[in-house]
Amino acid sequence: MAVVTFENMTKYFGKVGAVKGLNLSINEGEFMVLLGPSGCGKTTTMRLVAGLEKATEGTVSFNGQVVNNVPVRERNVSMVFQIGSLFPHMSVFNNIAFPLHAVRWPKGKIRTRVEEVAEQLQIEELLTRRPHELSGGQAQRVALGRGLVRKPEVLLLDEPLASVDAKLRDELRVEIRKIQEIFKCTTIYVTHDQVEAMSIADRITVMNLGELQQEGAPDDLYSKPSNLFVADFVGRPPMNLLECTYEETSGLLNFGAFTLPLPEAVRGKLSGRGELIFGVRPENLSIATEGNGKNTIKGKIYVMENLGGETIITVDAGEHQIRIRTGSDLASQIDATKDIQIAINNISKVHFFDKQTKENLVYK
Repeated sequence: MAVVTFENMTKYFGKVGAVKGLNLSINEGEFMVLLGPSGCGKTTTMRLVAGLEKATEGTVSFNGQVVNNVPVRERNVSMVFQIGSLFPHMSVFNNIAFPLHAVRWPKGKIRTRVEEVAEQLQIEELLTRRPHELSGGQAQRVALGRGLVRKPEVLLLDEPLASVDAKLRDELRVEIRKIQEIFKCTTIYVTHDQVEAMSIADRITVMNLGELQQEGAPDDLYSKPSNLFVADFVGRPPMNLLECTYEETSGLLNFGAFTLPLPEAVRGKLSGRGELIFGVRPENLSIATEGNGKNTIKGKIYVMENLGGETIITVDAGEHQIRIRTGSDLASQIDATKDIQIAINNISKVHFFDKQTKENLVYK
């Protein structure tokens, strides 16, 4: 296992900055997820760890030793891609053994090590099969076995679930996390799917346009996003983000079609700000009862999405659309033809972002 450290890591392809001044430390044995949209720099960062790309500036270190000029084969890093990356003409045994043959391990040691890994992954009975004879979950375990057989210091997982259907993805997410806990290796996992990231990571690093936006535990990123990008990207459905003006004299937030009183606890932090972006999670909103109009938002239901265990209600409130997450039982009692009132459940969990800098003014 290794502590992986990036210091001012920068990578340009021509004039395009894929990674810009990345400073990040990944702890020994940690499951770190690099999360962000396509083109954000997460895969390039992984390739810099593997040695498949050369840094333009900065360093990447393993346990304090800079590895920028260390050849790929000498880094003791394994990389796992999608399920289809298995060699179709080889047995499961030979797929797992391939990295050991590449570094010329003795045959006796190869067999012992492959059988040991297969036992840990509970795939001993699959060693004589070919990839086309495996289920999706079995194939993923084999791919991981091939990555783990060398006892790598760092395991790199590059969107390994990108090509599988939703049901299998849910199952394999659990499998990958369990396997990482068994082998306890430092793991860097790349994905654009924030549900994957939230469910398996020890920590998440959110990236956009080559820059680190925020890193931390999943709960911290969800409840205390540092900026507008993280607030919008982390969470499904995403946070409601509404432009408004803070009227300091009255203490009101003016949204055009409606106003809301600003909580006393944050008035000092927003003094002199004027134009803001107000953020509130869909689960922090509910349908208000009649007569609770003082701190509520009036609107008309635009659409209701029944997801089985919950319903997402989208409400038109003037020029704003607001999503509410609620139970399906309650949603079935709502008359969608009538105006409704939206209440904020916990005012301490709302967010305020500077319209220019996009930074979170409450959780700096």
